[in-house]
Amino acid sequence: MMELFSQTDYSQSPFEKFIANEETRDSLYAEFTEIDEAHEIGARWIEFSKECLENLDLLSDLSRLLFIRFRDEFEKERTQIEQDPERKALITARMMSLLLLEIDASYLMQIYNDIRVNGIFGTKPEEQVSEHFIHSIRHIYEVKSLFFEDIPKETLAPISGVLKMHMRIEDLEKLIPRMEKYLSDSHKYMIQQEKGREAMLKGEFYGSILGPMLVRLGDTWWWRDSISQHFVFDKSVSFLLKAIDEWSEVMTSDLKKEAEELQKYNVAKASAEKNFSLALHYRRLAREAAFKGDFEAAGSYFADSLSLLEDALRSLEHVKDREDIAPLYKLVDYRVKHTMLLKGISGLSHVFSRLLSSLEKEDKEGGEKLAQIIKQEAGNLSDIIEEDYISAMPMIFESIGEIAELIIKTDGISFEEAKKRLFRSFVQFRKRIDGKANQIVQQWEDMISTNPLETRVKFSSLEEQLLYMFEAASLMPVEIENRDLLLKRLKVMRDLAISMISEIDSIGVTRENKVLELLLKAKAHHHSSRAKKIAEEIGDKKLVPMDRINAHFAGSFVSGLNTQMSVYILATQYLTLNVVLRALYDSMVVVELASKENLEQILGQVERDFESLDGFKQMLKRIAQDCENLLNKKDEMESLVKGIQWQGLEIRRFMVDATLLVLDALKNNLLGRAYANVKDYSDAKGYYEEAKDAAYKASDILAKVAEPFGPNSPEAQLAQGVYAFWQLCFDNESRTSSNREPQPVPPQDFLQLFRGIVFRL
Repeated sequence: MMELFSQTDYSQSPFEKFIANEETRDSLYAEFTEIDEAHEIGARWIEFSKECLENLDLLSDLSRLLFIRFRDEFEKERTQIEQDPERKALITARMMSLLLLEIDASYLMQIYNDIRVNGIFGTKPEEQVSEHFIHSIRHIYEVKSLFFEDIPKETLAPISGVLKMHMRIEDLEKLIPRMEKYLSDSHKYMIQQEKGREAMLKGEFYGSILGPMLVRLGDTWWWRDSISQHFVFDKSVSFLLKAIDEWSEVMTSDLKKEAEELQKYNVAKASAEKNFSLALHYRRLAREAAFKGDFEAAGSYFADSLSLLEDALRSLEHVKDREDIAPLYKLVDYRVKHTMLLKGISGLSHVFSRLLSSLEKEDKEGGEKLAQIIKQEAGNLSDIIEEDYISAMPMIFESIGEIAELIIKTDGISFEEAKKRLFRSFVQFRKRIDGKANQIVQQWEDMISTNPLETRVKFSSLEEQLLYMFEAASLMPVEIENRDLLLKRLKVMRDLAISMISEIDSIGVTRENKVLELLLKAKAHHHSSRAKKIAEEIGDKKLVPMDRINAHFAGSFVSGLNTQMSVYILATQYLTLNVVLRALYDSMVVVELASKENLEQILGQVERDFESLDGFKQMLKRIAQDCENLLNKKDEMESLVKGIQWQGLEIRRFMVDATLLVLDALKNNLLGRAYANVKDYSDAKGYYEEAKDAAYKASDILAKVAEPFGPNSPEAQLAQGVYAFWQLCFDNESRTSSNREPQPVPPQDFLQLFRGIVFRL
């Protein structure tokens, strides 16, 4: 069983790794505003894909581990579970949710590997196949095998359509080479038909399965990765066109009709999705540039986005009334108008800066031309779309153009007075947004109710509202006083709202999927960290809800690490019952077979048995490290987060230390036993001495842990059991010192003791 997980480093912290992944993505987009060439972005994205692959591999492995743990529970207790509808529903939901997470992570790995080996935006691809890609194939294969196992069929419901299409593609990939090998040239048309069918299915798989999957995951635990979406839909278009090309050589009436349908609907939709996704990428770059006040770059990126959106709209024009395409057409149409407005406003802010420069230089002719441009362009934007805050900006600019013309025609107005008049409308607009931000800060706590779903709805609405406010504020001219401060405030509150939404979502999945809960908590902590960092830069409690930010930052950190520990505890319990105890028992049996002829073989087997437990030991160390990370922040967290069981964390950390020491003591005991069985008492003594020292330390730790619980507690019984084990190690060291036969470790007693220690974590 451990072979399944031997390639994974479980000492890693998924919580920390996914936060780091989010931070890398944020920094990439911040840097992209300084990069003009698409291939430079592509090169950075290939590097980023490697990080994504590693993190997703760990996620997929953890999902598989917990799935196997619950499947094992179902198989062993099937009779009782079948008679308890509530328990059956829960364990089925757990298996179903973990399988979906595993398969989602595995296909994400395949997408990011595709980007690596194919390149993107004209970049040179990576030649070496990623080991994580191989692991993703293994995971998908293991999930497919479940269709032939006796588990509740509803467990497979969310993934059955995906895997069935995948299996059809694999069948054709195997069939076509055989057809080419055994069929004569007269049957070429049959081969072309199947090649077209294979390409069509791959096109549909990318366009109808992987593309929508990226969108779905972007709204939950992953992020809206528009670059990868573009890549996936581009692959879909390529495969669909290849299918049409293959069929063109053997165009029967049926194939002709199917090819026409593909071209008219499937290719059109995938092409639109491809351009729409890339447009979202350029819109993100435009927003980053606008935030920094670089309206020339923002306008350029908005123009790129608009061009792609218009192409997408044209692709759908002839099929816009079709039921499955109408929603996409409506969305693209809205984005065209929205982007047109944003592009226009960013251009106006850029011209506004040039106008100020002309007025300062007393260039009346140049200033008048710029004022007329502002008036005309603003007038063209006034009726494009109705949206909170942003729709008011063309009217403000139109008014500014008129004021500028009046200033230019009036003598004796100083530049400072001109600025004051020109800024007045935007100062009022900024104050309007500021006032709404003040209201949000004051009402923040009132939005939190005892009903999580109700709270989520409120904060989802608030997050959308804050996005509109931020978008409008970022397009205000950079010369407006306190513009940057307002943007920071809005960023803080939007990040805090997203963090709270993710935290609430994590509560909703806690019974079914601890791994998904962990991902959502990592997302929550990432956004709370960003909010805290920017809030500290602002440094004014009146402007940002500092107390709430600090409390949420601390709470998301504590709950994230606690969830991570619970994931690893569940995994270690399962591995103890199904892997570890078996490996220990095998070693305890095999050493009794040691002879002079096979001693090296026996010693090697014991070493390999214990090496196979490396993943298990890494998990234990991860649990201890998480305890340590929390305990190190006790002074900081105690006043912010109530209900933390600090003593329990200390006990858990000590229990991990004791568990690892007991494992070490047993290994040395068994190696000593092997040498003793061939009468090599000198080497045996050395190993027994090591075993004795480790067992004594474990016994001492557990004795201290047991003190507060009393002499009859389970903790005290574990301490007594390890003490008895130490006595055995001590006695065996004494025996081998005088060349006497040592006593074997009683397998049943030791395994029961070890199980008890692990299940006390």
